[in-house]
Amino acid sequence: MVEKAYFPFGPYESRKVLGTAWDWINHHPVDALALSIAHVGDLFVGTIPWPTSHTSQRPWMAAFQNLYLIFILIPAIYYFIRSKATDLLLVLPMLGLLATVFITIGEPRYRIPFDGLLIILAARFSMHFVENDHVDK
Repeated sequence: MVEKAYFPFGPYESRKVLGTAWDWINHHPVDALALSIAHVGDLFVGTIPWPTSHTSQRPWMAAFQNLYLIFILIPAIYYFIRSKATDLLLVLPMLGLLATVFITIGEPRYRIPFDGLLIILAARFSMHFVENDHVDK
């Protein structure tokens, strides 16, 4: 159940907001770490990107998100790990995004501008199999 929280200050009073946030983090370090990890996960699964989340295209977006995981994200991660960081320039922006959402909040709409970089890595993963297939013949 969600509890309502009341603060004696507004959302734009940055110093008070940050002070309250750091106070909560200091008193709940395990919860803060779990939320930070969940924010990274939210980039890829669990939520449907806005504005599609509230339209009749929601089922299509959910299907695409699952296809994205299978055909783009997993191959891209696998290729990068196997390539011994030779494509670091393609991955550094994504690592920056992961670090940013770790300390703030994660939603798929923040990831979408970087999808092109992951598509390139996934394509290189696919080309690895095509090239090896031709070599074996």
